[in-house]
Amino acid sequence: ATQTTSTITLKWNKVAGANGYTVYRYDTKTKKNVAIYTTSNVNKVSYKVSKLTAGTAYTYKVAAFKKADNKKVYGTKATLKTATKPKAPSLTSVKRSTSKKVVLKWKKVSGVGGYEVYMSTKKANGYKKVTTVKGVSKVSYTKSGLKKNKTYYFKVRAYKTVNGKKIYSGFSKVKNITMK
Repeated sequence: ATQTTSTITLKWNKVAGANGYTVYRYDTKTKKNVAIYTTSNVNKVSYKVSKLTAGTAYTYKVAAFKKADNKKVYGTKATLKTATKPKAPSLTSVKRSTSKKVVLKWKKVSGVGGYEVYMSTKKANGYKKVTTVKGVSKVSYTKSGLKKNKTYYFKVRAYKTVNGKKIYSGFSKVKNITMK
């Protein structure tokens, strides 16, 4: 699957002998799989689900069917647990706390598992992850070991873990600071 903050594009393998496919989404309120798309085009092996909520987990199933006696006979349903991308956090401040430390603060993004902080000495490239901050509510990080008279650039992204896989937001806008 590929994700944006409001869409998930599902892809599956073509099933030999199938007459079509049905896509289901698990409804957490009714606790049932609800058919959201059916195609008789056996070459169409993807479907884009839209109007979804950012940073939200969804469970989909896809089943191939054959037509027999004017009825659809379904095969095994393949399951995919995934999520839309979270919204990007907003990096609100980067302030010196000492000559070798800075404190970064960002706005909380609901529904995420945590954040990753990246740093570079160049604005356009060279960013490396300096830490992972676990938990939705922890929205600050202190970076130490910085050098005097050097400029550092920071950006942050959020992530949500679904089925052991991290799904990332876009990055915040870059903020920089020159150490004195």
